[in-house]
Amino acid sequence: MFVESLVSLSAKKVAESSEIGCYENFNWTLEEPFNSQVVAHLTRIPEQTGLKFNFDKLDTQKYKLSPEDLSTLHNHNIRSLVIDTFQSWKLLESEDKKSLDIVSILTACLNPSSRQNLKNLRIIGSAVFPDDWVEKVAEMLPNLQSFECEIKTEKEFRSICEFFPKLVHLKVLGDSLKTICGIGRLKSLQVFDASFLQLDSPEQLKELFEIPNLRILDIPFSQDVIRNILLCDATLPNLRYLECYGSDITEEQMRTVVEKYPSLQLIGIIGTSCELIDFSNLNVLQLATFKSTMNVLRQMSNRCDQKLDGRILNECMSRVENLLEHGTMDGFEEEVFLDLMMKVALKLEFYYKDTRLLVKILTLYFKRVPQHLDSIAGLRTQLLVKRQWAAETVLRYSPGDLKIM
Repeated sequence: MFVESLVSLSAKKVAESSEIGCYENFNWTLEEPFNSQVVAHLTRIPEQTGLKFNFDKLDTQKYKLSPEDLSTLHNHNIRSLVIDTFQSWKLLESEDKKSLDIVSILTACLNPSSRQNLKNLRIIGSAVFPDDWVEKVAEMLPNLQSFECEIKTEKEFRSICEFFPKLVHLKVLGDSLKTICGIGRLKSLQVFDASFLQLDSPEQLKELFEIPNLRILDIPFSQDVIRNILLCDATLPNLRYLECYGSDITEEQMRTVVEKYPSLQLIGIIGTSCELIDFSNLNVLQLATFKSTMNVLRQMSNRCDQKLDGRILNECMSRVENLLEHGTMDGFEEEVFLDLMMKVALKLEFYYKDTRLLVKILTLYFKRVPQHLDSIAGLRTQLLVKRQWAAETVLRYSPGDLKIM
């Protein structure tokens, strides 16, 4: 039987007591590692508390914060902030009533210390901001290193590149970006993530090659980008990972990329025309074999929740289902498979609340796998425990499917 440690129980109790106002007359700043344990148990941000928390990451969506609640964040130090603009922010609309006053939102959330020390900012949603929002946010957050938001205009992109020179990680969303003009200013950039990027000529990529330390290029659903990259004489000498999910990359282009960029350690080609081609001699994220599909699942299970990751996760699980039902079992390792299914189950339950495909896969596993392996008497205890988890999962969500046992 699992018993929580005294520290864990204390952290849970402090979090609960803080939420009901037990520490109003205190003036304490929690130190690590106890601070992180208390923060992990918080279900909301207390309106009145004498405890000051340090948030490595604060997500307004998780705590369901309204505009009236934002001032409560001012008491705490925040190093990473996620703003969900899908929430009701009507009280913080700009004067023209057509845009959201993101500057006022950040001013309400962040005290002077948090503004100075904030390293990561993620803005979720498609809200429209005032014309000069980038410059004002940059002035407020001088040391920002990671920025994610939806881009509405090319001007916004250029402004981000101009006013956030310290960025190490830039992720831009939206389907209107047809230029990356200005990106050459970001000399410290290591990760560039841009969905639906459409570039018509090699000249439009010129500034990309001015970034000396770019290590990750994530361009899902891009059109003509890989073709134009290969037409450029310059290269990205430190590129390690190229993600091409849903793009128009071809098998020939993929092989040429590998030849031209020997520094590459991994290429993602799921959702492309060559995702089922077996590149077993290359380090490629693909769904050609059981082993390669398990490799993709391993990577996806370790990532944070994002829409793109959700798509890849679903495609991987559908491919596992197909391989178990109709494909070959070459490369199948039972314990690796069960370990990954346990990780995926946590992700599916927490983020997507949908376990139907998981149950179907585990049912197929019981139909196809155990009778071909060692007898129960010869199995290790750890493997038996994992098999038991698989059976209990099917019984919990779909008991009628386990008649095959």
